Amino acid sequence: MEYYKLWLILLTLIGSAFFSGSETALISINRVKLQSWIGKNKRLSKLADSFLNRPGDLLSSLLVGNNLMNVLLTVLIADLIIEMFPEREALSILVTVLVIPALTMPPTLFFGEIIPKSIAREHAGRLLPLLTTPLLVCHYLLTPVVKVVHGMTSLVLKFSGVKSRKPEMIFTRKNIQQVLLESKSSGLLDEEERNYISGVFEFSESTVREVMTPRIEIEAVPRGTSMDEIADKINQSNYSRIPIYEDSLDHIIGIVHVVDLLSGSGSGEPVIHPVIFTPETRKCDSLFNEMRQKKCHLAVVLDEYGGTSGIVTLEDLLEELVGDIHDVHDATGSLVKIGRDNSIIVDGRTRIDELEGKIELPETEYEVETIGGLLVSELGRIPDQGERFQLGRVRITVLETSPKHVVSLRLRQIESAVNEPEANESSIRPIREEED
Repeated sequence: MEYYKLWLILLTLIGSAFFSGSETALISINRVKLQSWIGKNKRLSKLADSFLNRPGDLLSSLLVGNNLMNVLLTVLIADLIIEMFPEREALSILVTVLVIPALTMPPTLFFGEIIPKSIAREHAGRLLPLLTTPLLVCHYLLTPVVKVVHGMTSLVLKFSGVKSRKPEMIFTRKNIQQVLLESKSSGLLDEEERNYISGVFEFSESTVREVMTPRIEIEAVPRGTSMDEIADKINQSNYSRIPIYEDSLDHIIGIVHVVDLLSGSGSGEPVIHPVIFTPETRKCDSLFNEMRQKKCHLAVVLDEYGGTSGIVTLEDLLEELVGDIHDVHDATGSLVKIGRDNSIIVDGRTRIDELEGKIELPETEYEVETIGGLLVSELGRIPDQGERFQLGRVRITVLETSPKHVVSLRLRQIESAVNEPEANESSIRPIREEED
């Protein structure tokens, strides 16, 4: 046996892995990342420019090279096996038909295709800079063959009536999010700018339910209320608009604006402006566009039964998009305040996701959004003021409640031993006096 043939087989297998892996890496890599390479490095610039402007040429070179390696690998293995059976014609035919394909396919499939393509797909950004030089060399050497292949392909496409067109660079959501991640390390965008852009993506995914004012907090008046009474209600609530309903909050018919009260008489009925009705599951961006088109400042959010679940204003949607908008009537206090003993005092309306990084709440079976809602769901009732509970490794003290909801709570993270069962419990339990 001539051992140099084994080395040739190994080299062709490596060549096959190189071409198939390079092809997958080029297809998988982020187009924005490729664009960013232009101008940074001569070799990377050439590779990026070649693929972005003439992707067919580079991919054709890789396909031709890969097929050449696979054919050469088959020939070398066939030559090696037939050499082992030089005088047995019948056996040589059997080897040619059965043994050669059986010995050629596994290494070609696994080491020449599956493994390199899997690695290249996951690490395209790191592999391509390392493969740039051999890629460009192979592309240069195989260009004559590629031109012949392209010529034949063009003829076939022409006679079949298929028109080829230059591919366009399309920026997807994933592309832009990748730019945001890379800008953090490069300093291209500051923190505030990144937050604004990220807010746009989150806004399109957020539902109206996540930003609405819940039904229990709606300040509204029944139809027939005098303008003087409405003015008093607006002054007490610090809102510039107030909903008007008939019979109950499930039948809101419109809103009254504070401006309308300035021009009307104290005893007459005010002008009622129409509102938009929308389901809880609607996306924020869709509602925002409708409210802008209809020049409507308030929407009534409906639950699955058609009842009023809450209300949402244009300001609520804008704050979800760009962050908090300070208003002269806004409360100056935060929904989350730092208390004594490393505890935090929270409003019952505080969203659970806002507490991430401040307190470690266990996962529960209840699909609720606020900390007050979580406590009520766990207990099955409105807790009394002063009651104390433990949920996982968090101790909860009820500071204030109303007949309808939890107003404020004190939360404190505790350190528990691993063998203490309550440290990992996801259900709530009352705290005994001796545990203080």
